This record gives sequence, C-alpha cells and structure tokens, in this order.
Amino acid sequence: MTHSSENPPNEWTDPDHSGFTDDQWHRHLGEEAPSHAHGSTATWQIFFVGLIGFGIVVASVLSISVYFTMGSQKEIAAKQEVSMNTDYKNAQAEWSKSLEGFGWANGPKGLVRVPLSIAKDKVVKEYSQGL
Repeated sequence: MTHSSENPPNEWTDPDHSGFTDDQWHRHLGEEAPSHAHGSTATWQIFFVGLIGFGIVVASVLSISVYFTMGSQKEIAAKQEVSMNTDYKNAQAEWSKSLEGFGWANGPKGLVRVPLSIAKDKVVKEYSQGL
C-alpha cells in the first residue's frame, strides 16, 4: 500500500504507481481489505446461469401449459363421449323398436311396420313359392 503525502495518511492511492488512481469503488480507508476488481467476475458464468434460469422458467411454463391442455382435452372428450354414448343408445333403442315391433309406418296410406324377422320370413316364403 502506498500513501501519498497530499492525501490523508490512511487513503490508498495509485497502487501500481502509474499516476492514475482507481475509481471510488476501489478506494480503501485504513487497513480495510481490498475489494475485488470490476472485471474479476466472469461474464460468461453470469450469462450461463441466467440462460439456465431462463430455460428452467420456459420449460416449466411449457410443461404446465401442456399438462392443462391435455387435461382439458381429456375432460372435453369424456363429456362428449358420455353425450354421444347417451345419444347413440337412445337412437339405437328407437331403431330396435322400429325394427322389432309392430306399428304404423304411414297411417293415412295404410302402411304398417312389422318386425324385421317376420318380414324376412314372409319375403323368403313369397319368393320360394314363386319359383
């Protein structure tokens, strides 16, 4: 440590005898330990740590987004499946009723609906007699 006669005796000035003193950040009073120089921190390390942190944030946001998108799609599909399943079962019951039961197909024209098995037997019997 070099002391200048112009400065108070406990101020540190011009450590390398170049004629230039460091900025206020490097000034030391008394027997204080010197601070690290401004350039001693590796900027690539700071950049790398920042890049890793940014990557973690991006990965977290993407994974949460995918998780909730998939969950909502499953929920929507399940609700549609239940709705479609119920609609299909109702339609199938109507079709079965019309194919397996008696009823009016067109009342004013006098057309009736007969069960499919009876209609098939009647058609087969008519064709077999005609040959």
